[in-house]
Amino acid sequence: MGMKRAWLIAWICLPAMLQGQALSQRPWVIALPFETGLSDSASGHSYEANHSISMGFYQGFSAAVESLNSSNDSEQIQLHIVEYRRNENRYWIHPSGMDHDSIIATDNWHLTPAQFAQWVNEQGAQWVIGPLHSRSVTELASQAKGFRILSPLSKHVVEAADSSEVVLTASASAMDAMERLGAIVAIDQVELAYGEFLQKDSLANVDSIKHVDQSNKQILVFQSADNPRFREKADLRFQAFMQGYHAWAGDSSSITLVSLADTLWKHHPLWEDSSQVSLLLDVSATELFSILKVIKNREPHATQLLLHQDAVNRTVSMPSVLLRFPFTWVQTTALPDASHSQAIDAMWSLTGHEPGRWEWLGYDSAFLLNALHDEKNPHAVQGPRRLFIPERVVQGYRNRGTYRYSFHPDHGFTNAHGQPIQSIQ
Repeated sequence: MGMKRAWLIAWICLPAMLQGQALSQRPWVIALPFETGLSDSASGHSYEANHSISMGFYQGFSAAVESLNSSNDSEQIQLHIVEYRRNENRYWIHPSGMDHDSIIATDNWHLTPAQFAQWVNEQGAQWVIGPLHSRSVTELASQAKGFRILSPLSKHVVEAADSSEVVLTASASAMDAMERLGAIVAIDQVELAYGEFLQKDSLANVDSIKHVDQSNKQILVFQSADNPRFREKADLRFQAFMQGYHAWAGDSSSITLVSLADTLWKHHPLWEDSSQVSLLLDVSATELFSILKVIKNREPHATQLLLHQDAVNRTVSMPSVLLRFPFTWVQTTALPDASHSQAIDAMWSLTGHEPGRWEWLGYDSAFLLNALHDEKNPHAVQGPRRLFIPERVVQGYRNRGTYRYSFHPDHGFTNAHGQPIQSIQ
């Protein structure tokens, strides 16, 4: 049976028996907007899903469930598949043994959010995964009593009146990435300034402290002159950067703003001297090229570039001058490495193709829920491509987990632990 007809399965239970011994069941409900519709094929009419995000997420999620079940000899995840019809605001239940035409013709299986919440409780499920859209999650959360919700795409926890249940978000945001970048810069600044004095135990010396203050690396923040929408987003990311910077006692006097709208920036004295400097480059591709052209003669070991993750994704097309300088960035998903091979194999065997963004999100989400199972206060969870670090907000937890990566001309690309990474995607 092809994955595009997976919603016709009432539920997945893998496997119910192992070595002749009955296993306890852990029911989960996955409710996504598959957007099923009638399709013609060589074998006749069939119903196929048209929502690629839902199908990708589901494929990754079910591959992880299969992997988790195969490695657990005492308990099995029972996955109930539900289709959420956003335009109707109804949850379509697919009972075992009932064909799709009968389901369409039977109102009993088209449930309102309140009815669906009751149905979830009848299944004994502790988790509902989905639906994808914030408004739909909000409405379901307001009805949720006795189960919790994982919101796969949300970056922020939605507000739901009179709901005491926990809503989790699976994805961190670009703001979290920039905030951590600011924290990294502040921490590195302190280590650079105080490191040798801490080793010599000379901080009690007033002259040493003055010398430390004067040795702080300058940080130049380039302000984009691109279109207003880009500038607005860049300004918000800079605010997040400063929030992380100040949280770790970063020195504001070390920061200088450089407006790219003023052509005088090209004649800044720092481009010609050898002082230590960090450059925050949350700018457009065209502006980045211009900056690299101007700074190309700077001493690489006295220069550190701080990049937004979108800029790093364009490194293949960037001039070689970029790779003369060390640079650091933070992103919300891990870069691929050899440790992901088992997960890739599991998804490949199920889908027949290499997993993409949504398959990975589904796979990581299943491992997140498996780790949290009975946890009332979520702890940090590491998935193959996502790190879940919970922050309590409103009525739930949002994910703030991010990954730090760096490039150095002498060492290549490395992760936060200084270990080499093989590829950039």
